[in-house]
Amino acid sequence: ADSNAVQSFVELADDPNVLKGELQEALSEGAGRIPTALCSELEAALNSMESNGAIGTEDVYKTTAKLVQILENKGIKADETPAGNTRMVLERYNHPGGLKATVISELLEQYVIATEKPFSLGKREDEVLFDLREAYRNDLRKVVDIAISHMYLARKTDVTLALP
Repeated sequence: ADSNAVQSFVELADDPNVLKGELQEALSEGAGRIPTALCSELEAALNSMESNGAIGTEDVYKTTAKLVQILENKGIKADETPAGNTRMVLERYNHPGGLKATVISELLEQYVIATEKPFSLGKREDEVLFDLREAYRNDLRKVVDIAISHMYLARKTDVTLALP
């Protein structure tokens, strides 16, 4: 993994304008399907926070907490409905670590499940590769990708530990 790419990701994930853009996109996608009063309330809260400087500070958590509270008060859950999609966007930011922590934890979880879990079951590497070959008989490239990824475990651990 390229340390410049990791640094770029961290800077982008910390940018409050990413939240603003994602939220505006979710509201636009739901326009006409999200109740007008709710959409107006969310947009007013977002505009109020933006004019007060809350969007543009490092504390995006407070912004998202307020917007999630509006949705919570309306009984809207994070799901595939237009309003629920708006809440899902906000939920990714609605903790002190923000988007960065959410994305990093999701990526690590996917990586561990897909790549490292088969190697952690107490089997020898050749047995694991044989099992993977059987499981992905029609896609041997996937077996090769998993094996190569596992070979670089130490390097990926170093990159992971370097994340803020």
